[in-house]
Amino acid sequence: MANIIHYDVAASIIFIVMIINIHKERHKESRSSSILLLLLYVGLFSSLSDMTAAIYTNGVEATYRNLMLAYFSNYVYFTMHNLLLPIYVLFIMVSLDIWHIFKDRFMNIILWAFFVLLDFFLLITNVFTHKVFYIDNKMHYQRGSYIVVFYIVAALYIINGTIIIIKYRSLINKAKMGVLFVLFPLIIASLIVQWRIGTALVENFAVAIGLMFYVIVIQRNENPVDPDTGALKYYRALERAYAAAKTKKPFSVVFVKIINSSSIQVYLGRERFYQYLKIQSRQFESIAGTIGYKVDVYYLENGLYALFIDDTNRDRSIAYANFISRYFEDTLSMDHLEINSEAILCVAKCPEDIDEYSTMVTLATTFYKTIGSSRKVINYADYRENKDFRIRNELDNIIRNALTNNKFEMYYQPIYSIEEKRYISAEALIRLKDDKYGYIPPDLFIPVAEESGAIHEIGDFVLRDVCRFISDNNLEALGLKYIELNLSASQCIEINLIDKVTSLLKEYNLSADKLRMELTETAADINPAVVGNNVKKLSELGIQFALDDYGTGYSNIRRVTSLPFVQVKLDKSFVEEIDNPVMWTVIKDTISMFKEMGKEVLVEGIENETVARKFSELKTDLLQGCELMQGFYFCRPMPGDKFVMYMHECVEKGINN
Repeated sequence: MANIIHYDVAASIIFIVMIINIHKERHKESRSSSILLLLLYVGLFSSLSDMTAAIYTNGVEATYRNLMLAYFSNYVYFTMHNLLLPIYVLFIMVSLDIWHIFKDRFMNIILWAFFVLLDFFLLITNVFTHKVFYIDNKMHYQRGSYIVVFYIVAALYIINGTIIIIKYRSLINKAKMGVLFVLFPLIIASLIVQWRIGTALVENFAVAIGLMFYVIVIQRNENPVDPDTGALKYYRALERAYAAAKTKKPFSVVFVKIINSSSIQVYLGRERFYQYLKIQSRQFESIAGTIGYKVDVYYLENGLYALFIDDTNRDRSIAYANFISRYFEDTLSMDHLEINSEAILCVAKCPEDIDEYSTMVTLATTFYKTIGSSRKVINYADYRENKDFRIRNELDNIIRNALTNNKFEMYYQPIYSIEEKRYISAEALIRLKDDKYGYIPPDLFIPVAEESGAIHEIGDFVLRDVCRFISDNNLEALGLKYIELNLSASQCIEINLIDKVTSLLKEYNLSADKLRMELTETAADINPAVVGNNVKKLSELGIQFALDDYGTGYSNIRRVTSLPFVQVKLDKSFVEEIDNPVMWTVIKDTISMFKEMGKEVLVEGIENETVARKFSELKTDLLQGCELMQGFYFCRPMPGDKFVMYMHECVEKGINN
């Protein structure tokens, strides 16, 4: 019975179309795309040789020439076909980015090579034994007894590939996992069909269909290159970093932050800015090429690049980063515009320096802010053991742990009245004590909490704990009228802020006048309509408001007058300038202006007697001076229990009656 070659014809056409499409569409060379092309070429030659062998063994004239062509075609077919599964297993490992695990384990290579060589050995000896196949005197193809070995070897590769996909399934999405796996059941089904029906040449067709699924679902629909930037896409960098962290893959990464990218974008406009980014992407690759590097360039947005290098030589990576740094020192001319780029670079070696996915992502997005180095090229290894840097780099986790394990604590700092010559209130200040790093200052963790969104949970803690503190302690007995607390910018625009405060006042049976809330200029300006509505409703409850840190923003006087602030707190930056005659005039005029508006004025940052006396005397020098002072000169912030003890002592000594 004649062999049915239609399946090989179809397979050959599919392989040719996929090869043409991949050559046409791929924009970046990669190990996986190269192996996929090799696989497609091997599949193509397997199909063509199988088809040719079938033609010559379909009962053609039994001449010596035809016999040699039949044997040659079959040997080419077996060689190509037996390479398909070994290469596909390698393709799986490269696609999952675990090739380094395979090649670093000698026994893996031995086992993989052993079965490939076993197939070749049987093919070579078949010349003498005819135990794999032979062509009879009627030019008919006949199977030998050893052919079963090829099926066993194929089964072993299928089992090996299946185990790899299942073991490392967390490194890929379900779609990619599915298309990588689908080839195996197709091959098993084709092997069964071809074993039972020797004339149905369906094995190559099954391979072609399986690879076509991959090309259509993954390769074609997931163009890794961002057309706007010319670099590999952001999500690809995250996938690669995650896989590398999971498998401990050794590689180097250079993070490049163009710190004035926002200004460049405004200067160039959107379209030219994309052209600018494409120039940078090409330049990073070009510089790598000059020193013999193969680099994968990823753009992570906001002027941030990640350059992945399959080289763990730290000195070479630093040298590469220095080349890039020097490149940025030159002015770039583009469309008759001159562009000066300012960049900071950070070099890290993985997994030696970074062995966790979250650490790598955090480093990428914060190194230029947290390291604070004046150097243009930073070696991460020089900083990873630095306490301040580690705190900054781990702040997200530190904050999350603090919220989960109650590591936040409220401190209280008394506020001194110049007129009454005693403490009349106190400001509640949040503190974070980490088990590993100790106390972490608010000016460090608050901005990070605002960026991550954790500030809402922190704000809820502050509100509740301050209400609890007031409820547990008789403020009048301590000589105090109220406690001040800060509202963050995020809290100011919470839709349910009023409900939260009302609920807490009711839960702790508190009078609203025992609370005074502080807003910064920045917080008051985020969403004026929502902030104004919240402040108005809280004021109607009886809560008074203070404008905190006046002078640190752009000081919109209209905002001060439009919101019901009863107090304005001058930032300590005013105090630091009191020896400057011009600044002292500004301070006096500022205080006078607010007094004319009917506002209380509190001066923050009073740290010595000279400054305290100068502001105290201001009350007598002017008809209207400041009423309140706060700072280390009077008292440092204290935990709640120590603060209560201190205030009781002040009352007993007659200081705070």
